[in-house]
Amino acid sequence: MRSPGFRLIYLIPVAIILIVGGIFLALRIGGEGGRPVEGESSGLPVGKNYYVFIRSLEVAAQKSSGKNWDAVADEAPDLYYEVYWRENRIFRSATQRDQLIGNWSPLGVDTLKSIREGRIAIDSVIKAAAIRAAEGEAFELRVYDDDPVSQDVIAKLSFALSDLREGDNEFSYEASEENSITHLRLAVVNADLPLMEQVEHILNPQ
Repeated sequence: MRSPGFRLIYLIPVAIILIVGGIFLALRIGGEGGRPVEGESSGLPVGKNYYVFIRSLEVAAQKSSGKNWDAVADEAPDLYYEVYWRENRIFRSATQRDQLIGNWSPLGVDTLKSIREGRIAIDSVIKAAAIRAAEGEAFELRVYDDDPVSQDVIAKLSFALSDLREGDNEFSYEASEENSITHLRLAVVNADLPLMEQVEHILNPQ
């Protein structure tokens, strides 16, 4: 008769497989930059062009190390973000100085007036990343603290276009060593819409 210890030897590989599988699933759910705990999506239709930009984001009060963002002045981070698509940087935002909550608008007041009067085209002035939806397409969002000495990476997040929808996509995260963002509002606007419909969707998110 075989001992319980003998049977246990055969159970160890099974346990290892289950543990590794659980870790892999957790990483898939969490994405590359953190673990989203809420949000909704329905997928973007293939073949359309979109503008993508951060409407707002919130970061943790301190770095993952527990240190202040600015060790000298005790100021909040100077936030800016970049969008990478097909291994190319296609957009860099303006910097929001000394903020834990950064807000961006792709259209200024003067620019909006010029668009409505037909004096300039929206695609020449909009401050957002232009992306075309295709099968398996994704982009990466990189958020930084614009420090005079070095550019501290706040988060790197990847988004599959099949996981997003037109309008605002909201995500909440648990801060981690790789991601100090706690809340993100990511806007996706259909760039194939008529001009004034694009403006309406930018100014009045769905």
